[in-house]
Amino acid sequence: MAIVVRVDDRERRAPVLPELLRLGVRVSIERLEVGDYVVGDTYGIERKTTDDLVDSIIDKRLFEQAKLLREAYEKPLIIIEGDLEETVATRGVSANQLLGALLALTEMGVPAVQVSSPQRTALVIYLL
Repeated sequence: MAIVVRVDDRERRAPVLPELLRLGVRVSIERLEVGDYVVGDTYGIERKTTDDLVDSIIDKRLFEQAKLLREAYEKPLIIIEGDLEETVATRGVSANQLLGALLALTEMGVPAVQVSSPQRTALVIYLL
């Protein structure tokens, strides 16, 4: 039996969904209380663009989201899409702040992986 990836309905228009379907992933679109994607009831994934990551650091919701992910899923994961170096250069956030936040996530038991595009996000989900 193939694993179904549950996708939050707020991600319906995200470019990840068509790529998941192209890869042959079975999806179920529903409202998720925590996270954006759930793989096999084991992995809870929060997807963030680099800009969203910066916004969530500034408004302090990143660590609350990470805490909820860790509580809800056996294996929480944050996928960050985009170029962190470019974001540091254009958003007025320092590399120390950004890297410090990523290290804090690791300390919380919520790893983050950076990918270049929504297509790569879909590939990570597919590989899980």
